[in-house]
Amino acid sequence: MSSVPTASRVNIPTPGYIASKNRRRPALIALAVAFLLLSALAGWWAFTQISTTTAVVGVRESITRGEVIEREDLVIMQVSNDPQQSTIPAEELEQVIGRRAATDLPAGVTVPREAFTDALVPPKGRAVIGVVTKGGSAPRTGLVKGARVTLVPLAGSTGDTTPEEPGSSTSSSPPPSTNTPAPDDESAGSVEGTVVDVVDNGDGTGRVDIEVDAAQAGELQRLAAEDKLALVVESQER
Repeated sequence: MSSVPTASRVNIPTPGYIASKNRRRPALIALAVAFLLLSALAGWWAFTQISTTTAVVGVRESITRGEVIEREDLVIMQVSNDPQQSTIPAEELEQVIGRRAATDLPAGVTVPREAFTDALVPPKGRAVIGVVTKGGSAPRTGLVKGARVTLVPLAGSTGDTTPEEPGSSTSSSPPPSTNTPAPDDESAGSVEGTVVDVVDNGDGTGRVDIEVDAAQAGELQRLAAEDKLALVVESQER
């Protein structure tokens, strides 16, 4: 008996299956392209961040004027490149250690090149007094750090404030005026000094620290505390 040949089974994909498979390929390609673009953008952002910042010397712990700067007072900071800002590159940090601060440096700020000095403030034989400025006791123009000024005692600043006895020969004399410039014959009491710091409160008042001769500092500070001292800014031309 002869066998009847049977047809082998062949799986023929349907047209819908082929179309669906072909549609998935462009989607995968688009996803890969998007991933590459995002990676490129991330790399570009990281590069620009590195190229637009620089490492500079900053202040870790607040430093007061006149204090010797130590390593633990400093920190390396990353800041944006700004040619208008005075900073010290991180590689020069060791050159800052051991210097003396010429001004107060609060924590968190960068250290400018002019913020330290090798000299003591004030130097030997000199002293710094503080004068509160208000009203017409000091000019607003030219009163800056480093300016040369003249301290002028006001009339009545050295007079005796003891009340006179009734019937005395001078009881009818008018009392001396106060808070007015001293007459010319008292101009010898004027003292020259140099401004080392200026604080402006923004309301017409402030404080000026002035370096003067140490021998005269005590009397000048007394007059300043009694509001009997005026400031005159001298010409800065030499």
